[in-house]
Amino acid sequence: MVNTAQTVKSRHQRRVKNQQSLGVKLGVIGALIFSLLIVSVIVASAMIVTNLKRDLPSVNVVSSLLKPPNGRLLQPTRIFDRSHQQVIAKLEAPAAAVKQYIFVGPNGQPGVDQVPAYLVNGLILEFQPGFQYSPGFSLTGILEGTHATLAQLLAYNLLLEDEEPSVRRNLRERILAAQLTADYGRNQVLEWYLNTVQFSEQVYGADAAARVYFGKPAAQLTLAEAAMLIAMAERPFLDPSAGAQFLKQQQELIIQKMLVKGWITGIEAQQALVEKLYISQPGEVQSISPAFSSLILAQLGEVMPLERLYRGGYEITSSLDADLQVQVECASRIQIERLVGKSDVISAPDGSPCQAASLMPQLESTGDTKTGDLSVEVVVLDPVNGQILAFVGGDKAATAPAYPARHLAGTILSPLIYLTSFSYGMSPATLLWDLPEQGKEARYVGRASPQEQDVIYHGPVSLREAFANDYSGAGAQVEQQVGVENIWTTERLFGLNTGMDRLIAQADLDEIEPQSISILDGINIYGVLANQGTMATNGAINSQGVALQGKLEPTSVLQVEDPSGQEVLDWSTPKKIAVVSPQLAYMVSDVLSDEKSRLEMNVYLAIGRPAAVKTSLTGDGMNGWAMGYTPSLALGVWVGDSDDQGNKLAKDVPAGIWHAIMEYAVQNVPVENFNIPAGINTVKVCQPSGLLPTSLCPVIVPEIFLEGTEPTETDRLFQEFGVDRETGLLATLFTPASLVEPRVYMDIPEDAEAWARQAGVEIAPKQYDGFPASPSTNEEVSISSLEMFDYISGQVVLTGTAAGPDFSYYRIQVGQGLNPHEWLQIGEAVDTPVYSGTLGTWDTNNLDGVYTIQLMVVRQDMRVEQSIIPVTIDNTVPELVITAPDDGERLSIGAVNRIMLSASASDNHSLEKVNFYLDDILVGSVKEFPYALLWDGRIGEHTLRLEAYDRAGNHSSASLTFVVLK
Repeated sequence: MVNTAQTVKSRHQRRVKNQQSLGVKLGVIGALIFSLLIVSVIVASAMIVTNLKRDLPSVNVVSSLLKPPNGRLLQPTRIFDRSHQQVIAKLEAPAAAVKQYIFVGPNGQPGVDQVPAYLVNGLILEFQPGFQYSPGFSLTGILEGTHATLAQLLAYNLLLEDEEPSVRRNLRERILAAQLTADYGRNQVLEWYLNTVQFSEQVYGADAAARVYFGKPAAQLTLAEAAMLIAMAERPFLDPSAGAQFLKQQQELIIQKMLVKGWITGIEAQQALVEKLYISQPGEVQSISPAFSSLILAQLGEVMPLERLYRGGYEITSSLDADLQVQVECASRIQIERLVGKSDVISAPDGSPCQAASLMPQLESTGDTKTGDLSVEVVVLDPVNGQILAFVGGDKAATAPAYPARHLAGTILSPLIYLTSFSYGMSPATLLWDLPEQGKEARYVGRASPQEQDVIYHGPVSLREAFANDYSGAGAQVEQQVGVENIWTTERLFGLNTGMDRLIAQADLDEIEPQSISILDGINIYGVLANQGTMATNGAINSQGVALQGKLEPTSVLQVEDPSGQEVLDWSTPKKIAVVSPQLAYMVSDVLSDEKSRLEMNVYLAIGRPAAVKTSLTGDGMNGWAMGYTPSLALGVWVGDSDDQGNKLAKDVPAGIWHAIMEYAVQNVPVENFNIPAGINTVKVCQPSGLLPTSLCPVIVPEIFLEGTEPTETDRLFQEFGVDRETGLLATLFTPASLVEPRVYMDIPEDAEAWARQAGVEIAPKQYDGFPASPSTNEEVSISSLEMFDYISGQVVLTGTAAGPDFSYYRIQVGQGLNPHEWLQIGEAVDTPVYSGTLGTWDTNNLDGVYTIQLMVVRQDMRVEQSIIPVTIDNTVPELVITAPDDGERLSIGAVNRIMLSASASDNHSLEKVNFYLDDILVGSVKEFPYALLWDGRIGEHTLRLEAYDRAGNHSSASLTFVVLK
């Protein structure tokens, strides 16, 4: 029998055994987990390393780029013409053109004939003190993205500059730096660094810096000069002249550090600290076309860092036509020099004949104008591809600006004003009145300066004439009709934003012309018109035409190749944006190419082929423009007094340059006509009314119209009247027939009568021969329901009095015109007198025009007394079409909450008014052309209803719905 003690002992032994077994199991599990963690870390590390090394550039690229003497990165970036045959510029300071490659020998020491040791030691001291013992990389700055070693600087600048900043890029930089050091050694890394280190925005390499800033090779640098270059390398984007004090302080610190290190003696340090340095300016990049080169850099600077280009090794194929550029430069220069009497200048900059100058019209010398006082800018554009073929710009055409300057536009932007009017239903045939603006002084912008001549107004003109010749009064009328907001909307479609600030400030129409634009802004507009409303641009765009990269403007660059030979940019195939319809663009081109209408400058602008061209001279006489195009070439010229010396121009100065260059540029191009797009119709109209001709019309011309806007009414500007040749008054039935003479007069509105008298235009008489001042002076024989020359329609009830002593009967008769040849009796003769009652009813429904009503009272002795009233019968309802907005249109009010409401309204006789209703609320009544008003828009859906009334009481209406969005 087992006792209790044995039982307890046995249980204890089993418990210990189980615990030992559990411990063993837990240990095994723990070891397994630890092993898995180690494996996971190893696998993760391997994956991280693999990821870091994925697509890692080869360090061999650095060796090939910097292999002397012809490594691509040792060569300056070169800019070629469009054929890639002629170098037009090298992006390096002129003094750096003779720079030498610095070799580093054993122990990291360059030859004494190449660079002094204190320059090398000083650079190492400032940029990597532990260089001789470094594996090429440092973990310092991994998170911040700083470059702690020379090898890292090389890896970042030459291999990883396109990667976005990140910890991953920082780690990859260190991997490449370690590879560079391991594969090529520290001495080679130092050599490469000395030949690529950046000293300023445009200067790279130690020997180049020495030659640029101190006019000597690096081997001849003094200690003070070397220390100054090291200080510049620490702040490469600091202008040495602007930061001279800061650089001097840094130079002194570097010299003191060298002294502490024992690299220089105290005497050497003291001499260096007191040495006076003369730092030279880098100088302008040498180019056969400085302005064009600056334009290239400005455009490339929008999409890539320019320091890459200045480091060297890139090849840029520009859009420049080298031959055309030479002719543009010499022609523009010769034109200005001829103005001061230097007529012997006939050669191009390279000494060859300036053929374009021989096509220049001879202009008289201004006498008191100096060549140096005037600047010229010229741009030639291929509008189909959006490529700039030639460009001259900048003060005195010698120093290129960083980007084209802005100048007062004058009326060079007027094509956008008139294009806007075409989009609102006007046409080149539309009648305008070129008159002084009421309440304002005459505006001289675009026609002539006040110093040259007074503004001449032309009265009734077609829009074509006003547009082609810059008639200021007529232009103001167009501006008033279409509205400043709509004009600025058109400008923004063409890439201009100069009107936005004025728009937000609620400026008036006088702010249109004082805008400032660059010559590229202008040529972009005219290029779109030449290209039938389509913009060809260099920038990347999305489906809405919004720029994703670069600006939407003509390009000066076709392709860019990096130092490794890879294409990094291709603008040779342009992006296309439909700006306006081909029909609207064609209407502008047709007007601007009309030499018959373009009277004032025709002698300078005609080139023997179709060319749309516009000139402008600002009111101060200091900015002259000429811009125009053929279907395949656009050309813009600006001439101005950029120094504000008070020099005045004439429009023939820029026009003469335009003529010469355009004629030269197209001399070997077949003659081209502007293609007429579908949707343009030609109709013969009476000029200048733009309506269908009558037998009275003096001039009938063919005119173009957008389909659906052709005129349907006959001309009313010229009217025939019977006139008493003795009195000069309008003939009536009281005028003897032998004295009545038919005469044709122009219908002159009241506000144009002053112009007509000044211009010698005969105004139709307003008084009638023999007509009493009132319908009748006899109260017993009178028609009281009508006034003289009332407008009537339909069934007309005639009331009045027909009575008096010895009354026998009365009758009413009517005749056509003011001097009827025959009379028609209305109703029967009435033998009962009428006192202030109904005399009769006249049905006019089938009649139209001027009629004379005659009330005749016959006495018993057969005496006749009469009352005569002339009237105009109008049974035709007015024509009414809403032109803005469109039915169902969704409008955005944007920064300005004003929306244009407009209509095309007319009547066969006389329109009285057009009422505008928004959501059944009267918001305005317009009684004269233009029938438009601006409405303070409200968000939501709205119903617009318009009602047109003529003076006879006829009316018509039109309505639509539209939506206003934020």
